[in-house]
Amino acid sequence: MLLLVVVMLEAMLKVRMFLALRLIYFFYARFRKLDRKDFFGSSDPFLQFSRSTEHGGFVVVHRTEVIKNNLNPSWKRFSVPVLTLCNGDEDRNLKVECFDHNVNGSHSLIGEFYVTVRQLKAGPGERTVFDVISPKKKAVGPTKK
Repeated sequence: MLLLVVVMLEAMLKVRMFLALRLIYFFYARFRKLDRKDFFGSSDPFLQFSRSTEHGGFVVVHRTEVIKNNLNPSWKRFSVPVLTLCNGDEDRNLKVECFDHNVNGSHSLIGEFYVTVRQLKAGPGERTVFDVISPKKKAVGPTKK
């Protein structure tokens, strides 16, 4: 199943204390046709953004709110400081994961994709539409009809 996301990014310079300028990225995220993970045929999705580390791992930098019972969610606008998001490196790999929230804390991965801030800055448009696919489905490959 093709899962799509539109992430729009806008950069804004904000004057902080002591007249220091700090770059902050604002995101709008919308997903379409998410996999059904709950027993009653829906999902309670939330997003988790992680940046790659110098040692090859990932560290979580932001989580969105949970949207209840929705396979086509649109999240509220949120912001992440550039130092938190990518440490000032627009080519640093970011992992965006979509999870189905479970009350017991064992959240189910719906899908994920990888992107850089530089790629996101090209949007909105076709360049900021991504397939959100579960790693399990990637390993199996496309299904034949």
